[in-house]
Amino acid sequence: SMEVPSQGPEVIKVPTSQYEFGANYIDPKLMLIGRIAPDGRLNGRVKYEVTENLFAQMNAQLTNEPGYSQGMFNLDYKGKDFRTQCQVGNNGFYGGNYIQSVTKNLSLGTEGFWLQQQRKSGVGFLARYDTKNMGCNWTNCKHWTGFTELRSESV
Repeated sequence: SMEVPSQGPEVIKVPTSQYEFGANYIDPKLMLIGRIAPDGRLNGRVKYEVTENLFAQMNAQLTNEPGYSQGMFNLDYKGKDFRTQCQVGNNGFYGGNYIQSVTKNLSLGTEGFWLQQQRKSGVGFLARYDTKNMGCNWTNCKHWTGFTELRSESV
C-alpha cells in the first residue's frame, strides 16, 4: 500500500494495484500462456494435442524465492469410455488417475499420488452419476474426508 498525506494528522493508506504482463498463443493443437509480475514471478502454461486422444501439458511458476518455484507435467489420454492422467512435478511429486464409464450415466475412478520429499502418499476413489439435468459426485481419499456434490441445472 501507499501512504497519502491528508490535511489532518492522520495518514491515508491507499492500496496499490497489482498487474501482470502476459502473452498468449492459441492454436488448434498448441496453447502457450505466459505471465510475469513486477516482483519477477513468471508463470507459464503449455498444452499440446499430440494426437486426437493424447494431450501433454506443462505448468510452471518461477520465483526469486528459494523453494517456491514449481513445475508440473501432465500426460492425459482420453479413450472411448475412459480417461487417464499421469503427473510428474518438482520435489518428487508423482500422481495418476483413471475414470471409467460403467454405464451411460455412471462412472467409477481412482487416483493416487506420492510426495517423495515428504514421504506421503494418498489414494482416492470416485463415483460419478450424471443425467441430462442432474449430477452427483462422491470422492473419498486417504488423508481427506469424503466429499459429495449435487448439481442441477434448475437451481
